[in-house]
This record gives sequence, structure tokens and C-alpha cells, in this order.
Amino acid sequence: MQRIDQVFEEMPPKEKNGLAMYRNRLAALEANLPPDEPIVTATRSGFPFGTMVVTSKRLIVVLQDGGTQVISFSEITSLSLIEGSKKLMGLGSRGSSTLVTRYRNGSSNDNISLGYDGEWGVRVGREIIATHERYSIRHSG
Repeated sequence: MQRIDQVFEEMPPKEKNGLAMYRNRLAALEANLPPDEPIVTATRSGFPFGTMVVTSKRLIVVLQDGGTQVISFSEITSLSLIEGSKKLMGLGSRGSSTLVTRYRNGSSNDNISLGYDGEWGVRVGREIIATHERYSIRHSG
């Protein structure tokens, strides 16, 4: 069983159903990753529009139009998460979260919405930040 299959099993139904059409592309992507770069998680990405795969070294967005965008953790200075708020006075489902990405080269920040399912988007956003922190610690100095 590939790691991407495990990630799909962890996803809530809304997220899993929204990403189902990309599952084969994600499995092919995982098969092409180096052995020392495991998949951590995956989610829907808005701007760039597609499916984001988080590995131990980078963010890979499999774009809706068939392309791919890769953001190496080495290019990122910091990440922050704006968690989607709960609707109806704190009750009900959560809105989309936004990952704010700041780059070493000084280019403008990216604001990437995460997830079809609001709670999954928060979970993935927190995991992205934690994975980037681990990467930064291992590769500093």
C-alpha cells in the first residue's frame, strides 16, 4: 500500500470525494519521488488550483490543468496558517483555511487555500508548518 492510499483513508468523506479524480496522478507522483522523500499528507489547494501533496522536503501541487507546481521548503522562510472560522456562532462546519507562504527571495507572499473540508484544511495546514520546521532544523547550519 502506498502512503497516498493511507492519506486517503485518513481523509474525511468530503475531502476524499473531492480529490478522488486525482488519486491515480498522486499515486504516479509518489512512485516517482526519491526514497528519502516520503509523502506526509495531501489536500485540495486553491490558487494554485489543484491537489497539494506535502512531502518531507517540498509542497507539490498537481494542477487541475495537468501541470505541476513545486515549492521546495528551502525556498520558504516562514509559513503561517489562518484557520477558517466556524460558521453560525462557532457551530457547524469550518470555512477554508489559508496557508501564508513567505519566500527567501523576497517575492510576494502566496496565500493558498487548503481543503474541501475545513477541519482537514486546518489539520493539513498545521502538518505543513510542522514539516517545514523539521526540514529547517535539519538543514540549517
